[in-house]
Amino acid sequence: MKPFNPTEYGVALAAILDPSRPVAIGPGKPDAAQESLLRELTIEKAFAGQDLRDADAAACCISAAWLWHDFLDPSHQISQEIKTSSGSFWHAIMHRREEDFSNSKYWFRQVDGHEVYAIIAEAAEPILSHYGNPTDIRPLAEDGS
Repeated sequence: MKPFNPTEYGVALAAILDPSRPVAIGPGKPDAAQESLLRELTIEKAFAGQDLRDADAAACCISAAWLWHDFLDPSHQISQEIKTSSGSFWHAIMHRREEDFSNSKYWFRQVDGHEVYAIIAEAAEPILSHYGNPTDIRPLAEDGS
């Protein structure tokens, strides 16, 4: 699997997607320094000069950019309007981030057999193999042990 390269998505997205920035698994704290750039980010600006073949996929990228910087509400507003399995995926991720697990589960069920699951499994394999047999993995205790 090749590493994430934000420049492949265009100049506007590359300017706000720093692969070294850790992204929260929970709600996180919105990165106020990026808010004005995100508010100016339209599909047209984000993908300027590129052959845009799928407006819904482009909207998913915009939703993901908001999530990247921990702005859950704007991400939600975008993802809930995308009536595709990819839109459902980002909708599910947003609800997972806000810790609304039952709503997240609902949206993950709408994703069904999306191709992203194979990509996630491939990325997770080396991490899981570090722990041996996946059936032997147990949750960490509160103290991290």
